[in-house]
Amino acid sequence: MQNKQFPDGCCDDASLLLAAFLTDNSIDGARRVSGCIEEDRGDQTSHTWLELNGLIIDITADQELFADRELSGVLVLADSGFHGAFTVDKRQTALADFRVFFKDDPMALAAFQYNFDRILQALPLVGEGL
Repeated sequence: MQNKQFPDGCCDDASLLLAAFLTDNSIDGARRVSGCIEEDRGDQTSHTWLELNGLIIDITADQELFADRELSGVLVLADSGFHGAFTVDKRQTALADFRVFFKDDPMALAAFQYNFDRILQALPLVGEGL
């Protein structure tokens, strides 16, 4: 789960990790949404983000694939033309937290937990001010 070009190709993993962080900070209910969009060049691009209490939360909107849209790296919006352009193929009903998503996959769960712990160690004042 290492990508030296973050956020490129990290939208699903980043969403699962963010949902766990939100859950641990008493912000419950984030759900994963994924979809595809047809690009001007004719191919399809997929993307994943979170929805929580009517908000779209996307921390990888600034991927190189979407550079022409000039989006910031973190989006928290009630409505988004960018996300509205995607044909949604999955809107999960289960909590997006990686610990729920990978509960039956011990190897993936361990890998995500390792990375989650590293992220938490790198964040100053985790949980304060949320």
